[in-house]
Amino acid sequence: MDAAPVREAGDTVHPVDLTGGLDAGLEPGRPRELSELADEVLALALRAERDERPLLAELARRLRRNDLRLPPMPRAVVRVQRLLDSAQCSVGDIVREIELDPALATRLVGIANSPFYQGLGAVQSLGDAIVRIGLGETRNIVLAVMLRSRVFRVPGHEREIEQLWAHSVATSICAQTLGACLNEDPDIAFLTGLLHDLGRVVLLSLAGEAERASKGRARIAAADVRRMDRLLHPALGATVGAAWRIGPPILAAIAHHHTPATAPPEHARMAWIAHAADLLAHRIQPISSRRALGETAWEAALAGLGIDRALGGELQQEAVEAIETRGKRL
Repeated sequence: MDAAPVREAGDTVHPVDLTGGLDAGLEPGRPRELSELADEVLALALRAERDERPLLAELARRLRRNDLRLPPMPRAVVRVQRLLDSAQCSVGDIVREIELDPALATRLVGIANSPFYQGLGAVQSLGDAIVRIGLGETRNIVLAVMLRSRVFRVPGHEREIEQLWAHSVATSICAQTLGACLNEDPDIAFLTGLLHDLGRVVLLSLAGEAERASKGRARIAAADVRRMDRLLHPALGATVGAAWRIGPPILAAIAHHHTPATAPPEHARMAWIAHAADLLAHRIQPISSRRALGETAWEAALAGLGIDRALGGELQQEAVEAIETRGKRL
């Protein structure tokens, strides 16, 4: 992961710059402009119920003004990543960095003592926890814990965010399972799965801001949030990822995780992994699914990855066990 915060002055909220267009650098052709998306949201407003129209119109205005706010990538994630990228990185360096956040350090020790990682005895120190978990998995856990506490937070939409987070964690584990099977970097696959629905957090944040601006007089209907979601969330997620300086393969996968066949050829494999992992997570956790998923979509995703149905069943069982043992700790 090549990540950096939008600014390094602290974990405060700053605008994410969207002026370059939502799909800039992701595929050939003219980038899709925010103004186009704003027009489509405004069209939703015209079809909505009377009390919902002002809120949808406000979302359209925010998109047109490039007024999108989301916390920058948490600084702890950036610092840990930079240490891991350094040739001189040691466990001691990682320990000193993570110890700056006592809650994060405690969480890592707890995860190291969970059944999935537990060895012959319990670990007490952060250093022993990192050795047991491994540096790559430590990075993944730091990212997950910080995203959950700093980014996946939308007042007034706690239930939706809780479901979204559970699905994102499940998708990250499914993507890691698929990536390992296909000899793709499992850590990149994990990050892709964790961030694939980041655009949905953006939309819920925008909806929450608009609702608070109305001082409780109105609330966007769930159906309208879902319509905007289908329209916008892959492109918005990729745009925020670009502002965080996430690498191109992950950005392309976020942007095309519902349409992997349209991804740039050099990044198509990760887009197919994200797509299949998204479907697999919905199969495993149907309660949080937004739609009923038939066998046809799953079989097509397996075919896109060159995986037969029997192996797909084995990978699903492996993912189920990993989600049960690891997912609850994140």
